[in-house]
Amino acid sequence: MQLKLASNLSVDAQELATGRTCVIAQSGAGKSYLIAVLCEKMLKECVPFAIIDTEGEYFSLKQKFQLLWVGGKEADVELEGVNFRKLAEHAVKQSVPVIFDVSDSMDDRQAVASFCRALYETETSAKKPYLLIIEEADKFAPQVVGKDEKTAAALSAVEEIARRGRKRGLGLLVATQRPAVVSKNVLSQCGNQLIGKLTTENDLAAVNLFFSGRKELDELPKLRQGEFFAMGGLSRNKVRFMSFPRLTQHEGLTPKLIPHAAGKISSFKSALKGTAVERHVADEGPKNAFYGIPAAVDRKLATEIAEKNGKHLLARKESLVSLTLSWEPLIHAEQEILGSLLHRKNSSASFVIDSATGELADIGNGLRLSSAFESLIGRTENEARVLLAVEKKGTTLAELEGKTGLSASALHSIADRLRSARLLSWSVRKNVNYYFPLVPLHKLSLDRHASWKAEKISAHGEIVQQRLDENSLRKLLKAMNPRTEITEFKLFYYPVWHARLQGKISRLVRIDGVTGKEIV
Repeated sequence: MQLKLASNLSVDAQELATGRTCVIAQSGAGKSYLIAVLCEKMLKECVPFAIIDTEGEYFSLKQKFQLLWVGGKEADVELEGVNFRKLAEHAVKQSVPVIFDVSDSMDDRQAVASFCRALYETETSAKKPYLLIIEEADKFAPQVVGKDEKTAAALSAVEEIARRGRKRGLGLLVATQRPAVVSKNVLSQCGNQLIGKLTTENDLAAVNLFFSGRKELDELPKLRQGEFFAMGGLSRNKVRFMSFPRLTQHEGLTPKLIPHAAGKISSFKSALKGTAVERHVADEGPKNAFYGIPAAVDRKLATEIAEKNGKHLLARKESLVSLTLSWEPLIHAEQEILGSLLHRKNSSASFVIDSATGELADIGNGLRLSSAFESLIGRTENEARVLLAVEKKGTTLAELEGKTGLSASALHSIADRLRSARLLSWSVRKNVNYYFPLVPLHKLSLDRHASWKAEKISAHGEIVQQRLDENSLRKLLKAMNPRTEITEFKLFYYPVWHARLQGKISRLVRIDGVTGKEIV
């Protein structure tokens, strides 16, 4: 798939999404404009990404495209108190593009560090192509950190992605107007370059590693606004180009000066009177009506539990900065396995599974989760069957034919799709292809009977989106055993409090809304 950026330049979407790219140009040279064009091209071709927006420049992409905007109070999701782990999992596994707007954040470096770590951890198991774009990389990945621990945390997360993210499918694009002060550990990893106008000697010296000589460097100060060179993996030869215009409004333009007479100072004073001491009181909004397990832990008790938890971590005092209630979608399913010629008697079992994550749930004594179908959600029945049949030590095509009952041609097609999704790999031993899984898979024994008890309730809180419906679950169960049929499928919701504690670092604690225990 090619993304056409200019009349004389098309770039490979796979290389952009999973590679290492730097966009460098001084202030006013069109760096942010070019990144927005890149985002629009990726959105049109359904290439998922998350962009770290430091100035609130990119929310206008929502004029024409579907993105999740995480940021201030007007955003789709408020940054304060957001569950970074769940945000990353939903973004990566469902290929959701995200605007991660830190323009109003009081602690943007910590937020970026937490989000980067969550993306990296998610991709460690998911291994799906996803691009992280970091604006103002000199702020989050500087060459000199000093004693600022939050900046050091952000730098560490970005450098880890730069070094090891590609094998996990996590691409990186860093943008800066000051390459001289960006971490050389990050910049040197960028095999793709989009470089615009630069005039200062330090910045020209910083990009010297991308050019063959001084003569080429001398071209950079002569570039016009919006002109860039494409080099490295994005183009076989160095290409000078002017990008296509944006489809959406550019929010990063410098405001124009329009002379206006000042109003009366007295009226300003009157309008501002008292605002310095006013505090915003969060409105919980209307209650939601649904089928679920009632919360026994109210906000007051959840606060006490969270604060008590924060007093004992390595003897460091932590403060509670946010507390939110979410309702996790759980499925109670009953299955019947039809008898075979040898075992004519049918067998039945029931279980509870988290519909958002695919994890197996036990709610007998509070919510406990264990690995189950996380890596299989979104795959076809035959794709799931192949993934479950592949063993860590390697499995040949002939062995897969015997285990799955699929033809060699069908298996070749399925294997290609799974390799593109970074779920499967292969190697050759003595002229024989062996396939290996790239994600941890759990061949579950579901011969159990789960207890549950839900009722119609009305409550505040966020309803977490369901991902695993009855048809999808049926496909996964049939991949495990073709004789399986679902005889009952019921969706209900379980209360979980999300407490964000702030100490030397920020961390999230999940509290069971029924028992008050921490969910680990």
